Amino acid sequence: MSRPSNKWYDLARYLVYILRHKPQELALELDSQGFVEIHQLLEALGKHKKYGWVNKEDIFKAVKGQKKKIRLEIMEEKIRAVYGHSREGIPPICYEPSFPPPFLFHGTSPENWESILEKGLIPLSRKFVHFSTSKEMALEVGKRHNPKEVLILKIDAQRAAKEGRSFYHPGEEVWLASYLEPRYIIKKEKVVF
Repeated sequence: MSRPSNKWYDLARYLVYILRHKPQELALELDSQGFVEIHQLLEALGKHKKYGWVNKEDIFKAVKGQKKKIRLEIMEEKIRAVYGHSREGIPPICYEPSFPPPFLFHGTSPENWESILEKGLIPLSRKFVHFSTSKEMALEVGKRHNPKEVLILKIDAQRAAKEGRSFYHPGEEVWLASYLEPRYIIKKEKVVF
């Protein structure tokens, strides 16, 4: 799969990295919902060697240019990463619970299977466990953990929701949960490359 090569795509990826994981690299202070004022972000980027050229319109183009995965959002004069945060000291973004589709998928490395059976699906370094609505996206995510083989787990999401597990839908194909017991895994499929 080839990635688009343009400055707004690269800018969006950098903003996701900063807003998810390393706001301190630009001396940014995010609010309790993960937002930063766009003017503060622009001021910080103005001092950056690679992104000193960025203006407000460029940030809007970077956010608008997101196609498959919506990872950034702008509200009024603020911007944030929508999900995937690993920052300590900032409370998780408060999403409204949503009723999930019948099934969701989770991609992981086969080495994680025993731990998943024992502990369930836990967020590890993130705030939430990530799920997708398609096997293809789960496969893509799983490849990040192990490029040679991926374990795709099919989750009975509606049963889990009916039994009191909360799901959140920050956008597109992505669904989140804070934890999920192994009993909701109804199928596993190993894909080898």
